Amino acid sequence: MSEAIQDETLQAPVAIARSRRASPAGPRYHAVITARDGAKSLHPLPAFGDDEAIAQALALAEGRVIEVWDGPRLIERFNAVTW
Repeated sequence: MSEAIQDETLQAPVAIARSRRASPAGPRYHAVITARDGAKSLHPLPAFGDDEAIAQALALAEGRVIEVWDGPRLIERFNAVTW
């Protein structure tokens, strides 16, 4: 009699790799910029991590309030950032 051999050590890395794939719907990161007059605009950020998304968002800030989001999760909020 032969028993099926299961290699659980190979299954875990595959599951982890699948969970790290980018969403097929596009970037998860986006910035919400609030202008001085209160108008809000949404900007997708093609980032691969929180730090990269923050850097991209800050480049758009130009003295306006900016929020960086990962889907429904607020990462950071910056008040009227100026360089």
